[in-house]
Amino acid sequence: MKRILLGVIALSSLFCATAQRTCGTVDVHNRLLQTDPQYAARRAALEQFTQHYAASSVAQNHRSVITIPVVVHVVYSNAAGNISDAQVQSQIARLNLDYHKMNADTANAPAVWDSLIADCNIQFCLAQRDPNGLPSNGIVRTSTTVTSWSTNDNVKHTAQGGDDAWPAASYLNIWVCNLGSGLLGYSQFPGGSAATDGCVILNTAFGDGIGSVQAPYNGGRTVTHEVGHWLNLFHTWGDDGGSCIGSDQVGDTPNSADAVYGSPTFPLLDNCATVAPGVMFMNYMDYTEDAAMYMFTKGQNVRIQANFAGGGGRASILNSLGCVSPGGGPYANFTADKLNICAGDQIQFTDASFDTPTVFHWVFAGGTPDTSNDENPLVTYNTPGLYPVSLTVWKDTNSNTKTQTSYINVKGTTPLPLMEDFESATFPPAGWSLTNPDNQTAWAHTTTYGGFGQSSSSAWLDNYTQSNIRGQLDYLYTPVFDFTMGLTADSKLTFDYAYAQKRTTSVDSLIIKYSTDCGATWITLWANGAAGMSTTGSLVGNSVFHPTATQWHRDSSVSMWPLAGWPGVQFEFINKSYHGNAIYLDNVNINVDTSLIHHGGVGVHDLNGNMKVSVVPNPTSDKFTLFLDMDEVHSVEAALYDMIGQSVWSRDLGTVRSTSESVSTAALAPGIYVLKVKAGERSYTTRVVKQ
Repeated sequence: MKRILLGVIALSSLFCATAQRTCGTVDVHNRLLQTDPQYAARRAALEQFTQHYAASSVAQNHRSVITIPVVVHVVYSNAAGNISDAQVQSQIARLNLDYHKMNADTANAPAVWDSLIADCNIQFCLAQRDPNGLPSNGIVRTSTTVTSWSTNDNVKHTAQGGDDAWPAASYLNIWVCNLGSGLLGYSQFPGGSAATDGCVILNTAFGDGIGSVQAPYNGGRTVTHEVGHWLNLFHTWGDDGGSCIGSDQVGDTPNSADAVYGSPTFPLLDNCATVAPGVMFMNYMDYTEDAAMYMFTKGQNVRIQANFAGGGGRASILNSLGCVSPGGGPYANFTADKLNICAGDQIQFTDASFDTPTVFHWVFAGGTPDTSNDENPLVTYNTPGLYPVSLTVWKDTNSNTKTQTSYINVKGTTPLPLMEDFESATFPPAGWSLTNPDNQTAWAHTTTYGGFGQSSSSAWLDNYTQSNIRGQLDYLYTPVFDFTMGLTADSKLTFDYAYAQKRTTSVDSLIIKYSTDCGATWITLWANGAAGMSTTGSLVGNSVFHPTATQWHRDSSVSMWPLAGWPGVQFEFINKSYHGNAIYLDNVNINVDTSLIHHGGVGVHDLNGNMKVSVVPNPTSDKFTLFLDMDEVHSVEAALYDMIGQSVWSRDLGTVRSTSESVSTAALAPGIYVLKVKAGERSYTTRVVKQ
């Protein structure tokens, strides 16, 4: 039996394992002990209350089913992270099975522990009304530029690029996002701040066997585990690093040395559980894979039930109306599969209205069609601009309208070259834009310092005096450029920058990424920071860095040739803050051969003269075949380039009119490559994708 300890503050020395299943809950607990002066006192009081509850007869009384309203905040930076409603619903269904002892795999429990398996008598529902009393489906979707999150709770704040919590007294908040550092999830124990209360789950570990979930954490048990923490359960091994003196404060979970990973075979012994039945590795609060965990114990259920007794850490949620529909509908609502597109792209709109309307009328300014009575219309936008969308729904004689202004952003393309010296008084320059996720210090315009002292203006971000938190990202975007004409093998992205470290530990960074799909995905093109990016040779620690003419560097290392042929390419310049010193950016250029633009883009995408090139298959896994057919005989050369402009394959195909050539890609890394075929004075460029 586990040793029962009353001092919850002793948890400050605990830690979570770092391999396989990873949970950041105790890391968050330790951080709150250090940063919230009242947290330790509240935790100690709640633990004392829980122990008294467990010792009283009240703990043996049967309580009616506890219903917990759930709001799922889906925070995503790309389409893969924007998980479906069905995936969310599958997770709620899994919670209801696991907390009601209705999961079929309880049949796998060893006979010695079968009588200990608890029905926690809890059901979860996706919230049917929001904090304002309006109808909801319990899912909030937030598009963000933040690509990865940690245990610092930023995902729980709109100002940090995430989404604010709904009132913790009435809802269980669950954030679903792309967690970094191998984390599957983390939670906040009862007693923490309401603004950060809830669970955070990796998007590929949220859901039960559907959508983007990935084995072996594809059964929804990560959420079962993290909600257990939210309900005041600890890890079964007591987080004591194998010393056998820790405790999960539960009497019927056997003592064990440490977390258990994978899918072990019963019985499992360790240096704390040295005789059969050994370790209860199938408990939801261990670290085994989803398929290997399937039970709470009755002792754990006592701790769970204590939350809902008068004075318990979750008692207020019993009064929540979150699972009660407000009625009186219909209520218009809708979603779109993407909000930022290029001209000519389509958007799938989906009705998400409440109270089952029967008639629909959409209005799409700038769209084709511009109106629709379909429930889920598909709309094409051909002209750049910001456009509203409106939906009116009817049920019987009642109607309701929802309008989203500036909802759809249709990006146009700008012809090359790119030449931006930031000398204009307007900032961002025409066609450029910036994103300031935390509404704090952002990219700005200086009219005092320019590249190499040859101008008076540049873009800059003040990492010295700013109020951004460490690790905050701020974005400066170029227009979308047409790369189908004008590029040559010599085309480069060049830019000037200046930076000084405040201290040797300052790791402010400048990162450049590009997108070829209107910002849906971004690929890193260039990155530098800390001492490697310093242009001063010395520290500037007592004031904001202001570069002299000699304290600039010009980078011309990035070839644009691999991007040739893309109809829309956009760049983002990202400042990553470390509270070091200022970063300056100036003279952003992409050089082109303007004669190619003026004459139809010859040299990049020339199909004149019936020159036909095809690549089969594309995408490819181990090889592709190049087919060439022309109107007359030419000497032909072909080459394949990687994304930094290096040739990875080339061949002289001889003097031919038609030919084919098999090209092996087995040794190439997955990614995008550029195939260039030159026939006499003509040439053709296309992309090849290696899977």
